[in-house]
Amino acid sequence: MPTKEYYQANRPKVLASNKKYRDARIAEIKAWRDRDYADNLAKYHAKQKEWRLGHLELKRERDREYRLGHRDELAAKRKAQYDSHLEEWREYRKVNRDKRNAQSQVWKAAHQEEIRAYNAAHQNEHREYAKRHAKEHAEEYKERLRAWRKSHPDAKAAQWQRHRARKVGLPHTLTKEEWRSIKEAYKGRCAYCGKRGKLTQDHVIPLSKGGGTVRDNIVPACRSCNSSKNDSPPRKALQLVLV
Repeated sequence: MPTKEYYQANRPKVLASNKKYRDARIAEIKAWRDRDYADNLAKYHAKQKEWRLGHLELKRERDREYRLGHRDELAAKRKAQYDSHLEEWREYRKVNRDKRNAQSQVWKAAHQEEIRAYNAAHQNEHREYAKRHAKEHAEEYKERLRAWRKSHPDAKAAQWQRHRARKVGLPHTLTKEEWRSIKEAYKGRCAYCGKRGKLTQDHVIPLSKGGGTVRDNIVPACRSCNSSKNDSPPRKALQLVLV
């Protein structure tokens, strides 16, 4: 039987012989390994877990290097998997939305410094990616924006009013919930003519006169009354409803 000294003295020859043996029986060896792994699954999992726990930093570093070196390949794989299970993913996110949001908030609260450091280090990269993605999917973005505006008229109105107030440097604290409460307080009627219908946000004191987009300066108004009032104060005394 060959000794240890023999192996050390003839290492290249021994390695070549072993490789030749394995190459000639590759299918047989693979089948044996698969059977052994299946028969001893719990044992292998326990050994893998033990190794990971004992080499956390090394495992993280290897995983990081692999992700950086195979970024495009991994992105394509994730996209293919996502596209093949699109309806399942949508249903899962819909059913588990609150759970996912809670998990995300907990994780972000526990990793604030890491998130800040990562965002600072990749700020330009993220900005360029966002620009490139928006340019490549311009029509899709426009269609999604149109659909959102159509299905969220109150949010769109609040967003527009905040934008107008911000441009002239006035406060813009009105929220969707406050706007909904204001309409309920006026029983879904125009504050000027009392008619029901589609209501818009009107500034009692116009933006041009220093009135901000805040709860106490917004009343619901039909399009006709809002347009005729324009940038003028109310033509007659307005009975404000406290919200």
